[in-house]
Amino acid sequence: MKYEYDFSNGINNPHASLLKTRAVFAGECEGNMDSVVVRKARIDELDWINCHYAEIEFVPSTEDELIVIAEVNGERAGIGRVVTINEEVGELGGIFVLPNFRGQSVAGNIVDTLISEASYPVLYCIPFAHLELFYRSHGFDSVKECNLVPEAILKKVNWCLDQYEEEVRLLVRFT
Repeated sequence: MKYEYDFSNGINNPHASLLKTRAVFAGECEGNMDSVVVRKARIDELDWINCHYAEIEFVPSTEDELIVIAEVNGERAGIGRVVTINEEVGELGGIFVLPNFRGQSVAGNIVDTLISEASYPVLYCIPFAHLELFYRSHGFDSVKECNLVPEAILKKVNWCLDQYEEEVRLLVRFT
């Protein structure tokens, strides 16, 4: 499987000048060479993004977020985002892979791309409990000092606990 990300023309955000034009990830999955591109979302794709987020009861995205779309052989396969909390802190989330593309490392490549392109020294993540090990494999760890967690993140954790039946975890990654 071939993985790429391309940020040459996407949604404008404060991190645009830091975005790489293109990088390639290579690997093989089940003997097939599928082309996977992880690229910055375009503003005209926000409706598609938010339609999928609505289906899974995620908060809608806005154009000021770092949003990526994964494509497999030119077909949209997944999405993810980093939301600005403040100058030093972002929240990685909204990772969603369409059912036909699960098990092909799409989510991992979305997360890797977002981590590499986010310019925050601190990234929080609020995954469902069953995904904790996945995020730990990408460098996230349990929050050790809750008094240092920004209020906006704590509010989001509480919103998730109220919104979803499944438990969530609060994880952090320092760069």
